[in-house]
Amino acid sequence: MKSQFVALVSHELRTPLISIMGSIGILHGGASGEMPENIRNMVEITHSNSERLANLVNDILDFEKLESGNMDMVFKPVILAEAVAHSIELNRPYALDFGITLQTFDIDNPAQVNADRDRIVQVMTNLLSNAAKFSPAESTVTIAMSSTADEAQV
Repeated sequence: MKSQFVALVSHELRTPLISIMGSIGILHGGASGEMPENIRNMVEITHSNSERLANLVNDILDFEKLESGNMDMVFKPVILAEAVAHSIELNRPYALDFGITLQTFDIDNPAQVNADRDRIVQVMTNLLSNAAKFSPAESTVTIAMSSTADEAQV
């Protein structure tokens, strides 16, 4: 019953959210022409928050899949630094909303891992959004990497 409920709620949230994201994406992309700065700022915030909400809905579905053993993972060689850098750029606007600066240290590491890139980005997104949310305002969150022949660490 719980699985059916989660699937139903997620679907019912996702359907209108896709429409909202499409509309705000069009505005954010500039299709309506030049907007006053205050409107542009509201559109940017709405765009960012709608993406976060979509990620939350996807996380709920992913947790349900993990719990039921139905999570599909595609393992292939991934350059970890590229996945981490992508995660940082995705989360930078959210961090700025909290007055948090995301700073990197040694992430140009060439470590390659056999992993599911989407799951790395998802885990990094969860860690970075929590770091932004729970760090003191106007502080810095530092993301660093290290690796050996057998392991990589972020």
